Amino acid sequence: MRKRLFLRLLYLATLNSFTPAYAQNSPTHGTESETDTDSVRLGSAIGSAVQGARINAIDLGSATTTLRQIQKGFSSQEVTVKIRVKARDPRTGAVKLDSEGKATTELVDCTVHFFMNKKQKEPPIVMIHGYSDVGNSYGQALKSIAKQGQSTQNAIWVDWPLHGRSKCPRAENFEQVCDASVRAFEGLRRMFKLPEPAAIVGHSMGGPQSAYYGERYPNAKIVMLSYPLSSYENMIRGPVEKAEKVVDNKSAIVWMKTAGDKNLPALPLTKVFGPLLGQRFVNWRAARAMRKNVQRGLPILQAFREEPESLNRLVQKTLDLDPNRVTIVVAKRDQLTPPAQLEQRVATKFAKSIYGVDSMHNIHRDHPDLVYCALVKAGVYPVNPESELNCADLGFAENFKAGQ
Repeated sequence: MRKRLFLRLLYLATLNSFTPAYAQNSPTHGTESETDTDSVRLGSAIGSAVQGARINAIDLGSATTTLRQIQKGFSSQEVTVKIRVKARDPRTGAVKLDSEGKATTELVDCTVHFFMNKKQKEPPIVMIHGYSDVGNSYGQALKSIAKQGQSTQNAIWVDWPLHGRSKCPRAENFEQVCDASVRAFEGLRRMFKLPEPAAIVGHSMGGPQSAYYGERYPNAKIVMLSYPLSSYENMIRGPVEKAEKVVDNKSAIVWMKTAGDKNLPALPLTKVFGPLLGQRFVNWRAARAMRKNVQRGLPILQAFREEPESLNRLVQKTLDLDPNRVTIVVAKRDQLTPPAQLEQRVATKFAKSIYGVDSMHNIHRDHPDLVYCALVKAGVYPVNPESELNCADLGFAENFKAGQ
């Protein structure tokens, strides 16, 4: 108990000196190639756990618990690729123009962070988080998977660009982020001689990103949790405007309450400082970290407003997938991307299976058992006859229809 309390106090102390990844200017090395992986840097599992906990203040301690109990042998891997962006004046930030008045471009580094067991031999299960989140948000889901007797040694967490430990400050839009993430993963796969992934799990904005992976790996199963894309109007009025309010008004607590039931953490420290003062302090810290995460990735959301057609291209990526490969899980109490907005997407039948669950937007955090259920329904894991977990009892409704 003393050791655990000491670790909590140490964590809070590190927050005071926390420098978000987007403010770090670590040098990278590579060639002027937009398609080839440029470098792979190795890190330690301990370093990833500490950094992940510091960035993801909403998931306090879960990364460490997952590592200790499940993720033995895991470590950080960073892959740097090149992306083409508008050339800018380093002093003013203004876009550089050519003699004809058109914007010029340049190649810059984009480093994507992965967390994996580099000794794994089985086809990986790639887990992609959503906007303003980080890869270790799947920690509790992996604990649930392990509890059902399934190995998690082939799981790979991704911090996609502008999130977590990934360093890609010049990324300009979501399509660019998706492309960089897939190319970086392919470089990781080549480096460690990994087979093609068995499944791609994407939560929220990780859903359309998983479609990019699905295009590259045609045999992988695709599981989308709280798939967020519908019409342009709903996207702008929903996640984009709400994210802007978080940055403008510093109302990150409202954002977290909108996203899920269990996003305001409770710590043993509340017993030390008193239930009222301690919980307020923890909530304040969590909100502060969340606001930084929202602000960091906001430009790629705002890019939808500048180029509405990009939203249609993202939806088309999903439509182009074989529907027999795709499983979608809808959160019935989703306030960021309400289920009523799914009517058009359900009608297109771009997924073989669509399930409705009694959850808010953050399914993987609030109900981690449902991630395991989704993987079973998708055919990634076999049904465990000895398991006491009944997906139907968790409200895992078959044949979900809009308005239910």
